[in-house]
Amino acid sequence: MHGPDGFRNRVYKPLRDAFSDLEVVIEELIAEDNRVVLRATIHGIHEGEFNDIEATGNTIEVPVMVIHRVEDGLVAERWVIFDALSMMQQLDVIPNPPDAT
Repeated sequence: MHGPDGFRNRVYKPLRDAFSDLEVVIEELIAEDNRVVLRATIHGIHEGEFNDIEATGNTIEVPVMVIHRVEDGLVAERWVIFDALSMMQQLDVIPNPPDAT
């Protein structure tokens, strides 16, 4: 994925299409040297198809962390940590583990 259009088309648009009330809340933003770290939470209601998963009507709350390496004012590299397991559990695609009690 390259540039803003790549991000828009491969990440943001599929999320926006599936979660019409999509909200990304930035919890923390840290910049130091050539690194920018973003910690956020994605919120939404699953109202459209997402990765071949039909709309469930379920609400999601998914933590995300992204580290960017900046070079000459542009993002040269990006590392993303996205809790996909939690999201799939919230969409009832993967069962939640039984309570440990």
